[in-house]
Amino acid sequence: MPYFLMVAFIIALGLVLWRLTITPGDAPAPRPRAPRGPIGPDDDPDFLLDLRRKNQGRDS
Repeated sequence: MPYFLMVAFIIALGLVLWRLTITPGDAPAPRPRAPRGPIGPDDDPDFLLDLRRKNQGRDS
């Protein structure tokens, strides 16, 4: 049991010291998320609008 407490204390102390010494410039920048676009043409609103315009005259 004393070894567990000693290891937990050393880890906690290391985390506190690390947080005190890190500067905002040292922190890793968040990775940019990949732009999430339409998966297929049937999910693309521009494609569907263009398709509707093309088929508008054919419905008669």
